Amino acid sequence: LAHVYPHSKAAYDLSAKIKTAIDSFDSNVVEAWAQLRYIAALEDRKANKVLDYGLYWQLERFQDMLKKDRSKMSVSQQQDFAKDVTKVADKMVIWRNWFKDTVGDIPFHGAALEEVDAAMTDFNNLFDPKAMEKEACEKALEACQKKLDEEIGRGNRRIEDALKEFERFPERAEDGMKKLNAQYAQWQK
Repeated sequence: LAHVYPHSKAAYDLSAKIKTAIDSFDSNVVEAWAQLRYIAALEDRKANKVLDYGLYWQLERFQDMLKKDRSKMSVSQQQDFAKDVTKVADKMVIWRNWFKDTVGDIPFHGAALEEVDAAMTDFNNLFDPKAMEKEACEKALEACQKKLDEEIGRGNRRIEDALKEFERFPERAEDGMKKLNAQYAQWQK
């Protein structure tokens, strides 16, 4: 047929080239559009209404919070810190769900989710409620024990001082004993 209709082979070749070009254009546009949607979702500050400055800004600060040394914090400081970190973790969970709903159809969306999941795993390991409760109880017990030891030390010194005074002034012994007994009764309460 090519010899009868020489222009038809050229037309057929041109048509195939055009179809290939259109297919290539479509696939490139679709991929570019997916990448733009992905980047926009990562950096979005308005549509998700959760993260103030985009994912990576928030994720960096969240990970820094998780690395903070809590060993020198008081119990109340640790509780405040735990509340702050938990608020950020809740935001990350909300953002993760929004992101998955928004760009879940994009094959490479999992990369950002892996980073968020890794940070959330660190959070869950660090802020296990039972471990935190145990740690807070241990610190409170330690503080009470220290206070009790100080109080016992003061009481022992006062008893020693009172005994020395009683030896020097036996007439004051009865009044001193009453005061010490009253104080001892208060300690037992």
